[in-house]
Amino acid sequence: MTSKEFQSIIILLQDPDDTVYEHVSNKLISEGESIIPQLLNEKNKTDNEFLKSRIDDIIFDIKFSDTYYHLEKWIDTEENDLLKGAYLIEKIINPSLQFQNIFNEVTQLKRSIELNLNDNFTPLERVRAINFIFYKNNKFIADYTNNNFTDSFFVSKVLKSKRGSSIALAIIYLSLARKFGFPIYGVNLYKNFILAYVSETIQIGNKVANNSILLEEDKEQEHKILFYINPFNKGIVLGKKEIDFFLKNQKLKQKAIYYKPCSNSVIIKRLIETLIIIYTNTNKIEEAEIYKQVLEIFD
Repeated sequence: MTSKEFQSIIILLQDPDDTVYEHVSNKLISEGESIIPQLLNEKNKTDNEFLKSRIDDIIFDIKFSDTYYHLEKWIDTEENDLLKGAYLIEKIINPSLQFQNIFNEVTQLKRSIELNLNDNFTPLERVRAINFIFYKNNKFIADYTNNNFTDSFFVSKVLKSKRGSSIALAIIYLSLARKFGFPIYGVNLYKNFILAYVSETIQIGNKVANNSILLEEDKEQEHKILFYINPFNKGIVLGKKEIDFFLKNQKLKQKAIYYKPCSNSVIIKRLIETLIIIYTNTNKIEEAEIYKQVLEIFD
């Protein structure tokens, strides 16, 4: 786009006609993130609040489109990185978020855990080593205060505040475990999100589920789960009986989904569904609609 074309579009952006706005905004959005510096420059030069608002909306739409694209690519990648998925979901509402900052904080936690690990550790000892650094040294705790507080579900916020929802704590915990190659996976338990430590690589049809990906359906054999972990309760170790008891109290049937490992895509989908509920309950309809659009990718 030439400078002359850009200035013509800026003039048209001030037209109150919605049809005109839709046409010129689509033109700017099609240019991608390369046009953002010019838009920001125009915003800083003008005193027109109407124009500023429209520029802000277009910048958001450009960044949303870019994130949406990367999320589609993330889903199509078999060995999708769970932490990267959580980052992309948060970036939708916080376009300036940088993945490197999240990665650095998790890497720092990993280094601290590494000092407490031994190659001869049993699975239970490995979990205890993670728990010691994660909960005791770094003071990560469950956030019981407000189910409508989205910061408890965004990984970058939880890394700073040390307070998180069950799924956000599970994502961070699981990301740490994966850095060591531990066979730990998410379990999509109702009203909670727990983890499963499996005894070996699991064969699913013609695919092998390694430490990078595990499908949620396995009709050919039972998952060999050693124990479960509850990140929302200081990493406490659970057995099948505890899940049975929980489901009984919730008056729910014992479905396989509540016991078996799930894929990273299922974890991120659960995160999106929860955010939609929160934004709807707090009457933030625009945010809820944005995440409903994102949810369509998974369907």
